[in-house]
Amino acid sequence: MRETADTAAGLVGGRYEIVRPLASGGMATVYIARHHLTRQEVALKVVASVFARDQAGVARFLREVSVASRIQHEGVVKVFDAGFDEALGSPYLAMELLEGGSLAELLSARKVDQEGALRLVLAFLDPLAAAHDAGVVHRDLKPENVFVTRDGQVKLLDFGVARDLRGSRATMEGTALGTVYYMAPEQAVDARSVGAAADVYAVGVTLYQVLCGIFPFDGTTPHAVLIRANRETAVPTATRAPWVHPNLCELVDRCLAKSPNDRPADAASLRGLLAALLSDTEVVASLQGRAVNPATFLSTPPPPSLSGDFQDPFVAAATTPPPAPTPAPRGTVVAAIAPVPAIDSVSEPVSEPEPEPLNAPQRRWWWLAAAIPAVMLAALLVRVVYRPDSAPPTALPPPT
Repeated sequence: MRETADTAAGLVGGRYEIVRPLASGGMATVYIARHHLTRQEVALKVVASVFARDQAGVARFLREVSVASRIQHEGVVKVFDAGFDEALGSPYLAMELLEGGSLAELLSARKVDQEGALRLVLAFLDPLAAAHDAGVVHRDLKPENVFVTRDGQVKLLDFGVARDLRGSRATMEGTALGTVYYMAPEQAVDARSVGAAADVYAVGVTLYQVLCGIFPFDGTTPHAVLIRANRETAVPTATRAPWVHPNLCELVDRCLAKSPNDRPADAASLRGLLAALLSDTEVVASLQGRAVNPATFLSTPPPPSLSGDFQDPFVAAATTPPPAPTPAPRGTVVAAIAPVPAIDSVSEPVSEPEPEPLNAPQRRWWWLAAAIPAVMLAALLVRVVYRPDSAPPTALPPPT
C-alpha cells in the first residue's frame, strides 16, 4: 500500500517528512516537518493513535482547520493542510512554523514588565476580535495559547475547542471545555451556550495575573476552582495591586464580572477600552518599574494562596524558608508521634502495655522509710518495760 510505504520512509500523509519533534501534549505531538516537494517547513500536528479512535476528540482537532481558515487575520496561525494518515491511523494538521515562545514562557522568564505584558495582551485582542467578528468563540484563551514570535508578532493558537456561533454545535450538551483558571462561570456550567464575553473573562484572568501576581480564584482541585469562581467574588484588583491606576483596576474587575452582561461585550470592545488606558500617561506611570510575578505563568504553577497579599515585585513565599517551630513552654512534654498503622495492616492483637516496675533504688528507699518508725517504736517499748536505773520495790511490813 502506497500510504504505508511513504510513512515507513518518513512521509506523513504521503508528503510530509518528519525533521524532529517540537512539542508534545496530552492528545497530539507537534513536529517540525518538511513538504517533500516544495521543501517548505511546517509545524505538523499529529494526533496520538490512542486518541484517534475518539470521534469527539478528532472532531475537535479537525475543527481547528475550518475555524482557523475562516478567520482572515495575520494574528491567527495559518493552516496549510490537513488529512488522515492511514498507516498511523491518525489525523494530522500542517500549520505555519513559528519561531519564538508562548506568552506564558515569556512572562515566566521575566522578560517583560507589567506595561509590556499589557501591551502584548492588547496585541492578541486584535486576532481575537477578528475571531469574534467571524462568529467564533475561542473558549480556551490562556497565555499558553498566545505565541510571540522573535520579531514581536503575536499569534493566537489552538482553536480546537472553539465554538462556531454560526455553525453546528459540536460540543456535547452539558460539557465544560477549557482550562479551569480561565473559565467563565457560565462556561463551567455549559460550554455550548457561551458567547464572546466568556473570552473576555479569560482575558481578565490574564490581566489579573499580570497585575496581581495571582489567580483570581484558586483551589486544590479543578472542581474547587470552578465552585469558587461561580460563588465568590474575586478580591478587587486595587486590593491586590494598590499601585495600579484605579481606572485600570476597574476594567480588570469588569472583565471578571459574574454576569456576561456586566463585562465588555467582546474583544473589540475590550481592545478599545484597554488601548485608551495604555495611552493615558498616568495609567502607564503607575506601571513603571513593576515586574511580573512569574509564578502563575509557569507550566506547573504552585497553587497560589488567596490569603496573603502579593509581595511586589515577586512573591517571596516560594523562596522564604519556613519559620522555625515555636519552642514549648517549660514543663511541656514534646512527643514525636509515630505513624499509626491502618486497621487492616495489624497482624497481631494489640494489648495494653503493663506498667513499668519501680527500679531497685526506689524499692530500697521505700523499705528504709518503713523500717525507721518500726525501730523507734520497738526502742520505746523496751525502755518502758525494762528500766535498769530504777530502785527495787519496797517490801510490805509483816502483819501484826
